[in-house]
Amino acid sequence: DINRLAIRHIPPAVKSMIAQNGWELDDVELFVPHQVTRSITERLMRIGGVPLEKAMITIHKYGNTATASVPMALADAVEEGRVKRDSKIMLVGGASGFSVGVILLVL
Repeated sequence: DINRLAIRHIPPAVKSMIAQNGWELDDVELFVPHQVTRSITERLMRIGGVPLEKAMITIHKYGNTATASVPMALADAVEEGRVKRDSKIMLVGGASGFSVGVILLVL
């Protein structure tokens, strides 16, 4: 099922992207994940060793907005002041099929 695929593939993709860019997990100030359900989002954060307070979780506000969840959550993070100049953030997306995308940004 899709949740098992997400749990199997997203944490290694995140760790790989961080390592390839010479960052440490603690360098990332904000994680902006794709959000299908709150429970799977929180589970992925725990498995990846990311404190929930470092995640921009908005599913309670918008519901499952599919591929729009990452840019919507990022916009909320900017609006709420959680993202500032030179902030190191990670965008993480997953999609049916199954594909994973990870982007590191310094704003």
